[in-house]
Amino acid sequence: MNPGAPDEIAPQSAQPPPRNASQDTIRIHATPHRTLPDEEKPPLTKAEKRAIWKYRAKLLAGLILPFFLDSIDITIIATALPHIATSFDKLTQQSWIVTSFALTSTAFIPAFGQLSDVFGRHATLQSVIFLTLVGSALCAGAQSFEMLLVGRAITGVSSAGLWVMMTVILSDKVSLKDNALQNTLFSLVAGGSYSVGPIIGGQLTNANWRWCFGISIPICLLAHIVVFFVLKPELVKAQPQINSDTGEELSDRTFMQKISVIDWPGLILFLVSCIAIILALIWGGVTYTWDSPQVTILLVVGGVLFLVFVWIEYSMEPGRWLERKVRVPGKQAMIPVHLLYEKDIVILAFLNFAGGVALLAMFYFISVYFAIVEQYSADKAGLQLLFYLPGIGAGAYSAMYLCNVSPRTTFPPLLLGHLALPISIGILTTAMESRKKSLIYGMMALCGFGNGITFMPVPLHVIAKKPTHLAVIVGTIQFFERFGGTVAMAVMGSVLNNKLGGFGAEFSRGGGDGGVGAGLAFGEQVREVVKDGVRWAFLAILPFVAVATVAVLFLGDVRIDEEVVVEEMVSGRGEKWGVKVYYEVCCWLESS
Repeated sequence: MNPGAPDEIAPQSAQPPPRNASQDTIRIHATPHRTLPDEEKPPLTKAEKRAIWKYRAKLLAGLILPFFLDSIDITIIATALPHIATSFDKLTQQSWIVTSFALTSTAFIPAFGQLSDVFGRHATLQSVIFLTLVGSALCAGAQSFEMLLVGRAITGVSSAGLWVMMTVILSDKVSLKDNALQNTLFSLVAGGSYSVGPIIGGQLTNANWRWCFGISIPICLLAHIVVFFVLKPELVKAQPQINSDTGEELSDRTFMQKISVIDWPGLILFLVSCIAIILALIWGGVTYTWDSPQVTILLVVGGVLFLVFVWIEYSMEPGRWLERKVRVPGKQAMIPVHLLYEKDIVILAFLNFAGGVALLAMFYFISVYFAIVEQYSADKAGLQLLFYLPGIGAGAYSAMYLCNVSPRTTFPPLLLGHLALPISIGILTTAMESRKKSLIYGMMALCGFGNGITFMPVPLHVIAKKPTHLAVIVGTIQFFERFGGTVAMAVMGSVLNNKLGGFGAEFSRGGGDGGVGAGLAFGEQVREVVKDGVRWAFLAILPFVAVATVAVLFLGDVRIDEEVVVEEMVSGRGEKWGVKVYYEVCCWLESS
């Protein structure tokens, strides 16, 4: 394996392991291979091993700052959220700070998979880092709540790009086994980012919450430089597009020709439908009643536009009506519908959705609980999140072992994670009712474990299923995690605001004399109402994670080997309807 040749990527397949001749076997997604599976691979030379580790070192050096930017954004803002909203007298609208970010970071995720293929990894990565810089600057200098929301929306777009690009770049040019190892290295980075985020956020909030955004500006500038000089030579260039009419490879395309390949109708429809649906969830029962014309129209418009989006994506499949009418060479759907035909892909999408629900719920609404119900200062409330973070670390390290050492498969960590999430959230609601802090801390850690142990196996599993659509399928699956977080923020914010009732005005002012200077000092009655509201907010998301626990039982299993990945249906020990299904894929880089 030679990671030094960025453009020579050849998905291949190998023979399945020995089986009983009486078993019916279906081989899917097989592609021609040039190396006989029985041939013994020669051991890597010292020069090849040095080249591999040099490549990994460049990845670590080039991606660590962008990765840090994306990881720290959630934790550093979580502790400051009530104080930021209070400074604008908008505490009842604090969920909008999260929602404006989550909305764009959700809707734009699928687009970046396509953009990275059309324009190349380096140009796309530099663009999203620049968007982080712009969004952070707007938030740091925000003179109104609306200006803050615009800055958070721009940062959300950049976060969508960063999230996709991290996974895609780590998966480029390596086998699934090496992908697992590289994800292990960056799990350590994520653990460090999540750990320091609450501490930094609390300290900066006590000084001035604007520094929570301003700290990203110098990191962005440094990241631009490091990515250009260290990582650019290693990144995969723009992927060739094929003319569906002639079958010829398109090259030397202008910027406008590349732009025309993007599925702009799909992107716009998807974004507008998401905004309409999320607005309805946020306004329902708070700003307007659920049966009001405003909420009803938004739900209907959002639903219809989403159905139109699905129809357009389906019609853009090769050979279908829209693909024949729109003769743009190389144009393809933002989310190719055929990628969702497989059972495992659909289940993984829902598992990511449930994981996103739990992740953002824990980061943001636990902070509300400690800042208002327990009356903790910003830095002390931030420190409470540290009980959640060791769980993430323990989960991530467990996934490293299960994926890299034994049993080297993806199903066990996914099962453990989605067993832990409903148990922890269910018990957490009981602990909040009695205000038993030790039990709250324990369930925070268990929920963190449930999230952390699923971070690695989901992308590994989905890449094994669709290796030839790496960027697009990664973007599609990751969209559902952000969408889950967006739905959680909307639903939980709506539940909390409904529970506040007549106390909403005092809550919005921050209690006491109003403003951050009052230290968010609420009376006991308001604190009890907020406690009940936060508890019911967590109960509202419990069905999502509970259904995911059932769904994971129908998921297949991917075994991670040096060159061969074998997937067997879990139901019936690999047998379903009397047929055993093997999935084989080999993805390695040829020597230059």
